[in-house]
Amino acid sequence: MEERLEDSGLEVHEPAAVYNYMQTRLPDFNFMERLYNLVSLTEDTLAFWLSITPKTIRTYRKNRDLKLKANTKEQIVMLLLLYKHGEELFGDVKTFESWLAAPNISLGGVAPQQFLNTVNGIRLIDNKLTALAFGENA
Repeated sequence: MEERLEDSGLEVHEPAAVYNYMQTRLPDFNFMERLYNLVSLTEDTLAFWLSITPKTIRTYRKNRDLKLKANTKEQIVMLLLLYKHGEELFGDVKTFESWLAAPNISLGGVAPQQFLNTVNGIRLIDNKLTALAFGENA
């Protein structure tokens, strides 16, 4: 049985481990399907995060032979890991997504979800989650 990303012990701040995982574990279709099933956001939001169109999201979801570009796959894995971290911290995905959508003073009043369209933005938000876990106002 294939190891689930959620059980892998990977974290956003481990780029070599994330890269290895992407190369050796899951078919591309499963990456996309897991992300789509996890988040309760719109296709428009997912499309923004992945720098693709909502139509492409729908096409990806139908194609079991899907082969993602490396950068798209990386963003999906990083988003899955970020969601794992957020769910652990907030207790559930819905509360985490509420935090993602709310303007954040430490981010200049911008909602954290606006940073999730790049790998560095995902790392930034993951760092904010870690700061929250240690009691900082993030």
